[in-house]
Amino acid sequence: MKKFRTYNQAKKDLKVFQDYISLIENYQPKNFTQRVIQEYAYQGNINRTAEILNRRGYKTDDRSIEPQDISTIIKSKPAPEDLLHKEIRRLYLKKTKNNQGSVFKIYR
Repeated sequence: MKKFRTYNQAKKDLKVFQDYISLIENYQPKNFTQRVIQEYAYQGNINRTAEILNRRGYKTDDRSIEPQDISTIIKSKPAPEDLLHKEIRRLYLKKTKNNQGSVFKIYR
């Protein structure tokens, strides 16, 4: 555990995790973008997601899927009803927040 949680905080955390797991397990992808979102939700890694989709025969513009393609899809604006894409996008942007703009940090 990263930090101390009270009983009530732990119960709230558990509810959030259960809702997230349910959202992933009940997600029914209807297109390629949603398939990418679902696979990233399971893998949590851009490179691994691209590898798995390539092994399954998915292509984009008649070429293999690259990690940048996955990143672009995740960062794209989700459809209003696509709750998993909204959550994955939020978590991905939070995860990569420190890396964004890192090129400019070199010159400071």
